[in-house]
Amino acid sequence: MRRFVCIIATVFAIAPLPAAPLAQSLPPPVVAVLDFDRILRDSAAHKNILPQMEKLQNQMQDEVRAQEKALRDAEADLQRQRGILAPEAYQQKRREFEQRIAAAQQDVNVKKQTLERAFGNAMNDVRGALLQIAAEIARERSITLMLPKSSVVLAVPELDISKEALTRLDKRLPSVQVSLAEKPPAQAAPQPQQQQQRPAARSQPQGQGQQRQQPQQQQQR
Repeated sequence: MRRFVCIIATVFAIAPLPAAPLAQSLPPPVVAVLDFDRILRDSAAHKNILPQMEKLQNQMQDEVRAQEKALRDAEADLQRQRGILAPEAYQQKRREFEQRIAAAQQDVNVKKQTLERAFGNAMNDVRGALLQIAAEIARERSITLMLPKSSVVLAVPELDISKEALTRLDKRLPSVQVSLAEKPPAQAAPQPQQQQQRPAARSQPQGQGQQRQQPQQQQQR
């Protein structure tokens, strides 16, 4: 029995495994390297976005300073009235003042989120244009594998298409308008409405109609 088991084990050890599909069936990849982050940073569109963001940020800071001044004045006025008002009236005004502070803090957070969203939307426009340009270069050069430069340890300069991509991006999208308005969600293209035709009512022969009415009359009798 032990000899039989040893023979089976030897057969399985010697039997060749099924050959894996040969990688030679795939064509050799055409590789390119793209410095995505540097292109975004050095693009004319990004340089156009920055001063717009700075202007909007300064405007919002002026609004926040005006709110802070109004709150300080209101607090000082409340302190002057503390000795005049009754305790219940003072507590009521104090609660109203604290509500104003909470509303002002919420308004500041909303302003900050609005600025961040505006910057993100503007840069998304730049990213989208760069991705289109990268796809165009890939089709023109039959590139089958494009790698971000941040993931590449070593590559010959001929593989880097960043300079050409940046030139095309600056020509296609030299500026981007920063908007504080929230972009509406993308809507699907409307599909053509098909006219629904109602089937025409079938006219019954007069004979059949009379035959159906006769049994009903007999039942009533």
